[in-house]
Formats: sequence, structure tokens, C-alpha cells
Amino acid sequence: MNVLKKPLQRNSVRIFNHQHIIMDAVRSAYPYYLTKEELRGLSQIRKKIFLKKLQFLLKIGALVRIGKGIKANPFRYCLAEHQPRQDSIAEKRLRILLTFC
Repeated sequence: MNVLKKPLQRNSVRIFNHQHIIMDAVRSAYPYYLTKEELRGLSQIRKKIFLKKLQFLLKIGALVRIGKGIKANPFRYCLAEHQPRQDSIAEKRLRILLTFC
């Protein structure tokens, strides 16, 4: 599936569009988190450019990487606002106590 109808010119607009294509692919998969390979397959961007843009989006905090990066639990990517909540130990204990009351 090609996301774009015609190839974009090689300029800043094209670079900006690559970032939006990756963000749209992640957004469209929500509530599922995609692996790097799944995300690249959806975005249809050349590997070198895709990896460069993915690293940039992680660096600026637009995307978040989840997982351990091993075969059983690979890295998955989601938007920063869709990041799973990390409860503190105190919140977990409070939730457990409230369920028994």
C-alpha cells in the first residue's frame, strides 16, 4: 500500500512529510503498538530514511519506545500521549487495597 500518490520532491517538505507518514502510521494502529518492521511496512519509506526519521522522532519525544528489545519482547513504538501509564509502587498498593474494601 503506497501512502503517497506521487513521489515528493527532495526538499524540506518531503522530509517533513516522512515524519508525518510515520506519525500517521503509529496513530492509525492505536491501541496496538507496532514494531519497527511493522511500522516500516505501513509507512513504505526506504529503510535508511525511515531509521533516520524514527530516531529523530524518538529524540524529540514525539514517539516512545516500549519493550526490552529482545525476541520475546521487541521494541514497540507509540505516540507519547498514548504511552502506557507507569504506576508507582504506592499507587499499585493503594489500588490493591481499594479493590479489597
